[in-house]
Amino acid sequence: MLSDYKRLLGTMAAIVTLLFSAAPNAQDELETVGLSVYTETARDIYMAGLQLPYGAVMQNLMLAPPPKAMEYRIATRRISSRGFSGTILLQGELGSGGRAPDSAVNALAELKNIMKGSLRQGDRFVIYLNEDDETAFILNGTELLRVSEGDVFDFFYAGWVGEGAASTFRTPLLAGTIDAAVMERFNALAPSDERVAAIAAWTAPAPAPAPAPTPVAPEPAPVEPAPEPVQVAAAAPAPQAVAAPAPAAPEAAPQTAAPEPAAPAPAAPEQVAMAELPEEAVEELDDELSKLDDREYQRQLQEYVSLVMRQVYGEVKYPRRAIKYQWEGRVELVARLDESGDLIEVVVDSTSGHTGLDKAAESAVKRAAPFPELTAVAREELVSDEGDSYVMAIPVTFALQR
Repeated sequence: MLSDYKRLLGTMAAIVTLLFSAAPNAQDELETVGLSVYTETARDIYMAGLQLPYGAVMQNLMLAPPPKAMEYRIATRRISSRGFSGTILLQGELGSGGRAPDSAVNALAELKNIMKGSLRQGDRFVIYLNEDDETAFILNGTELLRVSEGDVFDFFYAGWVGEGAASTFRTPLLAGTIDAAVMERFNALAPSDERVAAIAAWTAPAPAPAPAPTPVAPEPAPVEPAPEPVQVAAAAPAPQAVAAPAPAAPEAAPQTAAPEPAAPAPAAPEQVAMAELPEEAVEELDDELSKLDDREYQRQLQEYVSLVMRQVYGEVKYPRRAIKYQWEGRVELVARLDESGDLIEVVVDSTSGHTGLDKAAESAVKRAAPFPELTAVAREELVSDEGDSYVMAIPVTFALQR
């Protein structure tokens, strides 16, 4: 009887183990029910995927019970953790119609401490609310942070579906249907295996230091037997020569010590060449940036980008041939600038489908140069990986008035 009971317990344990090993990822319970693109100062920053349980009815989404998730797939080439934090903070405040709660601000501050670099194109950042009302922040499959306050998720969620959310963003998200081309673009944004591993390393525990080697005491030297005493005839001690004291050197005339050279004053952030900065300093905030909260940081970034965009758009000329043949389209350009705002090169990153429109957009950028001198915020946000130039995405849309 006892053996039968043990076999029953073993079978139950095996079943429980199987259930846990087969348990799906929490997000696997959800499906993407809405897509939209978040655009800021004419740049596509991320694609938004609203995720709800399978079969959920899209009515009164603010009151929809958990689980649910918001997936941000980064569309821009690079956005710093500070820039991304400012983006979703301002979006949440717009959608909710009020200031961010302390719990959300604290969560963002903690996230920035955990993130060891910028977000890059293809990264998948998820804010997930589970059935225990806990908010998890997940990047490329790695959970970076979990907080127990449910209002954290609600705040960011309001930035997407709240009454105050921008209609150009909210409307396609809640349309109930998903455009196939938008879904194709959404699915194409994915991190590489190397990027996934790099993010996982952010939260990996530091390796334990190797134990110090145990000191080994040296073996004692063998003790030699004391020699037998030998009788030696005493001899008169030899006289020792004593060196005469050297004559005192004459006192040197007192000299006035030369003053220490003054240390050069640290240059302002805008005056420091990127080539002079160590690579690891690119992601760190300098003294000037550390004084800005996320809202002011974002405002200054948008202000600089808007200046560049207005300067370019003022030089755009719609080609006559394109007007004749009703050509329209959007050109994605990448401009590389030096520290003073001079244009180094401009290339087409995504074509409009018409060579004439692409060339017209390139020419506009060249005529618009040089651009405003890069500010500390612009440097932090737009600096290239090489550290010797600045990269900026410039979209130009050609559309005919009808």
